[in-house]
Amino acid sequence: KVAAGESGVLIRFQEQAMFQTGDVRISEGFRGELVTLARILQDTPGEVRVSGHTDDVPIQSSRFRSNWALSAGRAVSVVHAFEEGGIDSDRLLVEGHAHTDPVRPNDSRANRARNRRVDVYIFED
Repeated sequence: KVAAGESGVLIRFQEQAMFQTGDVRISEGFRGELVTLARILQDTPGEVRVSGHTDDVPIQSSRFRSNWALSAGRAVSVVHAFEEGGIDSDRLLVEGHAHTDPVRPNDSRANRARNRRVDVYIFED
């Protein structure tokens, strides 16, 4: 999803396109897409804020203490791909929201899937 607002642009990536369940490693095919996007955005002025989101089901993993850690880790992975694509690190900001900012109520499997996402906001200077 891509949407324009008053202060910038939102690009939304659903979890299933980027990550395996409970993981922060970007799928190899999608990593190339993010690097390409970064090359396009590197000359676009403004801050690039990358926000990771999960559903409300607590993660059960020895690797991540909580959905907070998972959501932040996913955002960091996207930021690394953006740096690889040439976006200056001074323009990048990482946020991990866990389950606190759902786009749908966490009341069904389909809605939970929609809430597991990474949002990229490009704010104009």
